[in-house]
Amino acid sequence: MKPIQLKRKWMKKDKLDFELEDDTGSIRISLWGEGTRHLEGISVGDVIRVNNLKTSRFRDTVSLNSTDLTRTTKVQSAAVQNVVLTIIGIIKSDRISTELEGEINNQVKMFVVASPLLAERFGLSLEDDFEPKLLERIPFPAEAEIQGNEIRKLKAAA
Repeated sequence: MKPIQLKRKWMKKDKLDFELEDDTGSIRISLWGEGTRHLEGISVGDVIRVNNLKTSRFRDTVSLNSTDLTRTTKVQSAAVQNVVLTIIGIIKSDRISTELEGEINNQVKMFVVASPLLAERFGLSLEDDFEPKLLERIPFPAEAEIQGNEIRKLKAAA
């Protein structure tokens, strides 16, 4: 079986949905219960292999669901890229991490960044009102090192 790339993922309590994509298309996969732990340490953009799934059809849409035998293996980590992006929105933020929207080449994507790194680059404190003060500073053009959807390094664009 050819490895395919993780496109996006969504997490609920005992269910984790993600979308896999290769050159033939994409499909949604749902992992249930203990199967959700198989994606720990796997990020958007990683190349993974998933075995032992069952096919489901709902309203003419085909998806895959985990079984007790489902296994997920990371084949290759997402490539590290240096990009210029504009931070245009905050999805959710706490003291540990911030989910934000960034625009690269006229495409809006969701990214995750360590909140302490973001606070340092914006000259803010993680204490009171971090998110509202962050919102006052955007749009914010930046140079970033990204891996998948994770911003690893960030500095103001020159």
